[in-house]
Amino acid sequence: MKDTIAYRCEESYFAENFSNIFYEEYKIVKETKEGFWIEIWKDKKRWISKTSRKKFAYTNKKEALEGFYFRKKRQVDILRSQLKRAESSLKKSKELLKQDQ
Repeated sequence: MKDTIAYRCEESYFAENFSNIFYEEYKIVKETKEGFWIEIWKDKKRWISKTSRKKFAYTNKKEALEGFYFRKKRQVDILRSQLKRAESSLKKSKELLKQDQ
C-alpha cells in the first residue's frame, strides 16, 4: 500500500445550523491481503477489512466522504422514523387526554 494513512470523515458543530466536515487521519500500522490495522490511539488498534461494504476508515478521501454521506443518510432515515413514531404517540396521547375530560 503506497498510502500509510486511512481517512474517516467526521463532523463538528459550531452553531445550531452550521457544521463542518473534516477528515480524521489514522496511521496504517499493518497491512495484509484481507485488510489493514489502523492505530486509533497509541495503544488501541482497529481492523479494517478491504472487502467489507461499510468501513470505519478508507484509504482515500473520496471513499471516506462517500462513507460519511451514507452514514448521515442512514442517520436521517432513522431519525425521521423516530420522529414519525413520536408524533404519532403524541397525537394519540392528546386524544386520550381529551377523552378523560
